[in-house]
Amino acid sequence: MIILKSVFNGWNKTQLYGFTQYAKDHPGYYKNGVHKGWDFGEPTGRLILAAHGGLVVRVNTRIKLNKKGEEVGKGFLVSIWDKKQGIATRYCHMSEIIVKVGEYVNERSPIGYVGNTGFSKGSHLHFELMLTDTRGYVLHRDNIYNGTIDPGDKDLVRWVL
Repeated sequence: MIILKSVFNGWNKTQLYGFTQYAKDHPGYYKNGVHKGWDFGEPTGRLILAAHGGLVVRVNTRIKLNKKGEEVGKGFLVSIWDKKQGIATRYCHMSEIIVKVGEYVNERSPIGYVGNTGFSKGSHLHFELMLTDTRGYVLHRDNIYNGTIDPGDKDLVRWVL
């Protein structure tokens, strides 16, 4: 069982995990029509807290552009890995990041702020959850979900206060 802290209580969940209509309508951005996380429509600048502690293994502050000059991808993002439990969390589309690669963060630690970077139609946070092996490699990367799991799967995940 994966235990995550309920850091999103009261947040506006705007897109769930899986075969969502929005993902199906935008196949160029959503491989196989699958949305691989949860989206929360929140104002730019809202503080983001880590749902699970671990080592900050990736910070991306580069913006990718397509041929039309439009932002694509997940924008500013932070990935946190808990080697002991084999869990990785990712927070995307941030406006600002306040952690660095190599830093250890505890659950509920501030990591950045909600934004509108990357392929985004409005200010929101995209949250992903993955299982990893002891080297940090995401398990099941070859499936249609690209190794992510549903944060709402009650058989695998429990959110606690």
